[in-house]
Amino acid sequence: FASSKEEEGGTTSTVAVEDATGKFGGNFAFVFLLFEVILRLLSTVLIETAGLSWRIIFGLYSLFSILPVIFMFSVLDLERIQHQYNLLQTQTDDDDDDCSSIEDEPVDEDS
Repeated sequence: FASSKEEEGGTTSTVAVEDATGKFGGNFAFVFLLFEVILRLLSTVLIETAGLSWRIIFGLYSLFSILPVIFMFSVLDLERIQHQYNLLQTQTDDDDDDCSSIEDEPVDEDS
C-alpha cells in the first residue's frame, strides 16, 4: 500500500516498527485491562445488588466472549480487496492502451 501511494505522489510517514509495536501493545493492554476491571465490577454489582447467581454471571461472561468472535467475521480482508483493486486497475490500464484516439487515425486524402 505504501509503495502504491509513493507511486501516486502521496506522502507516507515512516514509523519505526518498535514504536508501532509498542503503541499497539499499549492500546491492547489498556483495552484488555479496562474490560477486565469492568467485568469484575459488573459481576460484583450484579451479585451484591441484583442477587444474581454465579451461573448467570458465567453465562454473561460466555456471551461477552462469544460476541467478539462473531463480529470478527465482519472484518474486511484488506489484502484481498487491495489485490482485487490492483487487478481492476491493470485491466483498466490495458483497455486504455488498446483504444486509439481520433488523432491517431491516418487521414485519407483521396476523399
